[in-house]
Amino acid sequence: MKKTALALALSLGTTMAYAQQQPPPGMENMWVGAGLSLNQLSGFDDSLGMQVFVGHNLAAFGQIRTGVELGYMDTRDFDPDPPVPGVGSTSAQGVWASALGAWALNERIDLLGRLGADFGDDDGLLWGFGAAYRFTPQMHLRGEYVQRDTIDSLQANFVYFFR
Repeated sequence: MKKTALALALSLGTTMAYAQQQPPPGMENMWVGAGLSLNQLSGFDDSLGMQVFVGHNLAAFGQIRTGVELGYMDTRDFDPDPPVPGVGSTSAQGVWASALGAWALNERIDLLGRLGADFGDDDGLLWGFGAAYRFTPQMHLRGEYVQRDTIDSLQANFVYFFR
């Protein structure tokens, strides 16, 4: 019984390690991410929102990698500052898409830049910059500043790469 349990545990462990190293075909250049954002809108208090996204690598040029991301953001409620009678809270949600460039400074840190469009409540051009810290080849933590038409965001995102 102990030998069977040990064989099953070793088999499961080996299978899981292999699955982590071998993503399904076509997925090796993809990533998913999610995070929190501190959002600013003129005339309103800051709001704490969230975003989720998926991405795909396009090409690499030495230390520079390019890709595209598609995501969804929700700023949550902005309250008027100062409070104005008859004026309530507002928020913004929507889908966005951007091109992303990452320049590897060293084995752990990348500098990021993005340019794209927001197709939601704050539609129009978006751009941003930031940095990523690579805990492992699959797990990164990003800090970014992203500016949309009327909303500025400081973001912290966790990113998982299928490699």
